[in-house]
Amino acid sequence: MVGRALPRHSSELTWGDYLALLAPRTATLQEAWQGRLGQARLLPTPTGRHALWAFLEQAPLKPGDEVLLAAYNFHPVVQILVQRGLVPVFVDIEPQTLTMDPDGLPARVSRRSRMVLVTHMFGHPADLTRIGAFCRDHGLLLFEDCAHAPGTLHQGGQVGSVGEGALFSFGVYKILNSLGGGMLALSGPDADRFAVPDFAVRRGPGSLLEPLTRLMFSIGSTPGLYGRTLHPFLRLCEDRLPRLARTLDPTDNDPAYRFDPAGRAPFRPFMAGMLRRQLARLETNVARRRAAAEGIRSCLGRHAEDLWLEPDHHGRSNASYLGVRLPDAARGARLCRARGVGCREREYLDCSRLPQFAAWAADCPESSRAEREILRIPSYPSLSQPDQERVAHAVLQALHR
Repeated sequence: MVGRALPRHSSELTWGDYLALLAPRTATLQEAWQGRLGQARLLPTPTGRHALWAFLEQAPLKPGDEVLLAAYNFHPVVQILVQRGLVPVFVDIEPQTLTMDPDGLPARVSRRSRMVLVTHMFGHPADLTRIGAFCRDHGLLLFEDCAHAPGTLHQGGQVGSVGEGALFSFGVYKILNSLGGGMLALSGPDADRFAVPDFAVRRGPGSLLEPLTRLMFSIGSTPGLYGRTLHPFLRLCEDRLPRLARTLDPTDNDPAYRFDPAGRAPFRPFMAGMLRRQLARLETNVARRRAAAEGIRSCLGRHAEDLWLEPDHHGRSNASYLGVRLPDAARGARLCRARGVGCREREYLDCSRLPQFAAWAADCPESSRAEREILRIPSYPSLSQPDQERVAHAVLQALHR
């Protein structure tokens, strides 16, 4: 029996979080984060991509400078570098963490290298100890992509303050969800010289549709409602309106993608209030996510060793995304979805092999393998024991068929 549909992700917002939309709007990002990033300077941005754009715009970088980053990545991140006139230099990943392999850095650095962009993929902490030391030894800027990583710890502290800057993202598919918005965290000695970003973002009545749409998505992703609301709607779009489906839930590569700094609504005051509420229970949220992931792992039995990654290899993962390794993730996804288990394959790609980045192609075998094999499955806090068993059973069925 298929049973009720399970979303692949839920931010677990409460009705109190939604009421923050109407509460007095006095909170700031600094107050919401309450020193979690040390003395970092926190600047609001429309999205995490805007945070990266703002950093690149003011950092001591010029066209032709090289930026080293993991090949297994979110392709718009690479496109932003290219649009800024920078040269992406792809580094392979560690198979157990899906994050940048420090052993690959020495062979890729050159006299034109100026920055390392490290991604805490799936909320797994990258090896910041070795990567940070490499950057210091070679005089390179270090920027952290923490879009997946609120609550992820390295040496006991929140990731995002080891280098000169970091981005955070607060969309509906993130562990902290304020219906959009992002944040630039500046921790380097030159943090105070950065001007507050002033994006010519979309404003007016039309821009109100963005948070309203995300509100509907967030409510529709609530596990108890998903099967009766968002799931059938997305299925209808896939069958009848594929272009709308791709807009609502983007998949795979888009070679024509270009970042538009004015293409999104601004960070709104209510977002800081929503973040403050969620940050107050972040540790509980992370603990429950980790427990759900461990429950699925236990249900996988002897197969877990082959399927499981090592998210805590360099610290503590926040379990925001749960990935397993299958011989054919695309086939496994079809089988899991047929059983009502929300999942996603090819969500992140080996960017070193994408046609739009052919000028900077590199051989990154672990990144290519991750693109083929990694499947993201549900692991949200309210995932019950029966549902954990159901997710594990769907994965095992995909493994053996």
